[in-house]
Amino acid sequence: MEEVLKEILGKLDELSTGQKEMRQDISTLASEQKEMRSEQKQMRQDISTLASEQKELRNDITTLASEQKDMRSEQKQMRQDISTLASEQKEMRQEVAFYYGSMMKKLDETKTELASEIKHLSSIQKQHQHVLEYLNEKQ
Repeated sequence: MEEVLKEILGKLDELSTGQKEMRQDISTLASEQKEMRSEQKQMRQDISTLASEQKELRNDITTLASEQKDMRSEQKQMRQDISTLASEQKEMRQEVAFYYGSMMKKLDETKTELASEIKHLSSIQKQHQHVLEYLNEKQ
């Protein structure tokens, strides 16, 4: 019987040792579980931060797309304005060329008339001189 009791005590010691090991394992698992929960919480915060940043990026992209659209519209308007100015400049050059040609033609006509008038005056002056010479001779 003593042996049986020793055997039972040995088994109880083994159970007690196993129970201690199990408590240590449970404590280790509880500690690891707590650490995992902390890591999960941090990951949730990181995911939340990333989602917020992603939303901001989407807003920025939308803003940039809108600005790009506006810039294209402004660029198109500027091209139209440049085209209009070039057309107006072409018309002005044609008008200036026309008026310049008209002025040059009028200048040539005036030169011709002036030359004719000078010739006529020269002829009259010669006639006056002949008359004066004739009158001088008669006196």
